Amino acid sequence: MQQYQFVWPPFSKSVIASIAVLFVAWFSSIMIPPFGEIKEAYLVLSVDRIIEQYQVWTLFTHAFFEPGFMAILFAGIAIWLFGAEIEQQQGTAAFWKMVIVSILASGVVVAGLQFVVDGAYSGFQAPTMALVAAYCWKAWNRRLNFFFVPMTGKTMLAFFLGLSIVMSIVGQLWLHLAATITGALMGIVLSGDGMSASLRDIRTRYRLWSARRRLKIVRTPEDDKPNGKSKSNGIDRKYMN
Repeated sequence: MQQYQFVWPPFSKSVIASIAVLFVAWFSSIMIPPFGEIKEAYLVLSVDRIIEQYQVWTLFTHAFFEPGFMAILFAGIAIWLFGAEIEQQQGTAAFWKMVIVSILASGVVVAGLQFVVDGAYSGFQAPTMALVAAYCWKAWNRRLNFFFVPMTGKTMLAFFLGLSIVMSIVGQLWLHLAATITGALMGIVLSGDGMSASLRDIRTRYRLWSARRRLKIVRTPEDDKPNGKSKSNGIDRKYMN
């Protein structure tokens, strides 16, 4: 019988810092009413406030205020499971680059969408999805076991991305959906050459296929004789150009 063994990723300093910031920001906004008021007035993302009050910093600060404890719990698990692997593979600098770039990119996209969708936005969805997508992209064709469920990286990405998209559509959370898709794209873009081997294989196969199509059989007079054999040497005289 095949046996499976869990290999848990480490709780790195980056993972601990990310989860701690999310929890402290959420807990402080609930337990300290003045801080909660400051958050709502100056730290969540609203394109109207960016235009009218020049709150450009909210393109970044909005990410650190999850709407509830369950959101923090799921984000923390994803950061630990996938973010720790990204940090081990690519380094701490790559981890934070992915987090910061995905936050800013999703902030711009969400702010643009707020011209047609009302409501402020906050949440760590974009960097969380960026880490998940980067991990899945790096393991695109590799066989994985996610809690005893066998799947490849591409299947895992389709599952998490599809689940998030469906939940966003059902709940009509369009800003959340924009952050999810933007984060996934940023994770793939910043993940490096996770699928370079597969892409090289596709390019090689295409070039071979194109080369075969360009090849032509050149017939010589000897080829028109019985059995296509030359009297001089008795071999098949077919050449490929």
